[in-house]
Amino acid sequence: MNDQIDDDVFLDDVEDTEDARDEVRRLIRGRGVRSAVKAAIEVCENKTAPAPAKATAAGLLLRAAGLLDAKENNAPKQLHEMTAEELAQEIDKCRQDIVRIRAKEEALDRGDFLPQPRPRKRKVQHDILE
Repeated sequence: MNDQIDDDVFLDDVEDTEDARDEVRRLIRGRGVRSAVKAAIEVCENKTAPAPAKATAAGLLLRAAGLLDAKENNAPKQLHEMTAEELAQEIDKCRQDIVRIRAKEEALDRGDFLPQPRPRKRKVQHDILE
């Protein structure tokens, strides 16, 4: 598949807008992606490039490699990233939190003692010296 651009005939033979979009997407996915990755790597490796440019290029490369993905670093998903099922689960969790908070508020209003949460078992790490 040739993704070279001939500026004189670029998109001249394209019949309709959808075909033009498909052609542009094909070029971007091929030559555009390779050029963008190459440029980002060059910025990262350029000793005289400004630090902000290097940081931006490094972030782009790490995201493209999937290393800054929310799944990779266990960061919670943003609402706009969730499926309908995940949103429903979040709503259920929020409802449970509301019920729990209201129960605590009512207990405080009555002067009842609130049940204390169970203490968590501490994980002890043992360093082994060789």
